[in-house]
Amino acid sequence: MTRAITPALRLTPIALLALTLQQSAAADTGKQVEKLDRGVVAVATGSGVFVGWRVLGTDAADTRFNMYRDGVLLNAAPLEASNFVDPTGTAAAQYVVRTVVKGSEKDKDNAGTVWPQAVLRIPVEAPAGASRPMAWPIATS
Repeated sequence: MTRAITPALRLTPIALLALTLQQSAAADTGKQVEKLDRGVVAVATGSGVFVGWRVLGTDAADTRFNMYRDGVLLNAAPLEASNFVDPTGTAAAQYVVRTVVKGSEKDKDNAGTVWPQAVLRIPVEAPAGASRPMAWPIATS
């Protein structure tokens, strides 16, 4: 005995797949994420100051950015990129990145002090008496 499959039942798997794809796109806004700021960093270079920042997973697709140096807007139109080179920037300048959503400025993130070089050295000291599993010596000061 064979059963006849109605056209509506033939389309059911396709409809379920389409619904699943739509659900996962909408569910992304409810995912658990770390609470991060933009992590704005300004680095002095030979051609001015490079400023870079994070694009967050929670940003809308049309999120743009405005770049300020010492309170003065530097870009003519909101930036789509997550970095900017200020050719006249100096190590004494203060940089702020402002988020632009639907043409309106929202949050701001400060860069802090301009780094004099492309790396930030962070000294790390091992606790007294610590050892490594491979028996490599640990320098302590």
